[in-house]
Amino acid sequence: MNKDILIGILYVTVGQIGVWVQNNSQFIWPETIKYRLPIAIIGGSILSYIFMVGISYIVKGYDGLIWPSRIIPGALGLILFSLLTWFFANEGINTKTGVCIFLSILILLIQFYAK
Repeated sequence: MNKDILIGILYVTVGQIGVWVQNNSQFIWPETIKYRLPIAIIGGSILSYIFMVGISYIVKGYDGLIWPSRIIPGALGLILFSLLTWFFANEGINTKTGVCIFLSILILLIQFYAK
């Protein structure tokens, strides 16, 4: 895995965490409900930019291929969503979610190591 892919993954990770906070803050911190519109407008703009930069690094790291830039963030997003929901909302990781996390890890490994 080259440097561009790692940088892209870092940006996408920050973006995925930001999206989780943006969408779920209303359930974890109910007082944020009254700030939905500013959170959506400001957060959405910033997060879109973060994802665009991250995706550009991933595409560059895969020599211009676009598919990995869709598959990697999707699998990473599922893993991060599950972990953040477990940590902040105390929602356990059941068998179904555990299998999905495992499959997402496999998807990432395939993207990183299969030729």
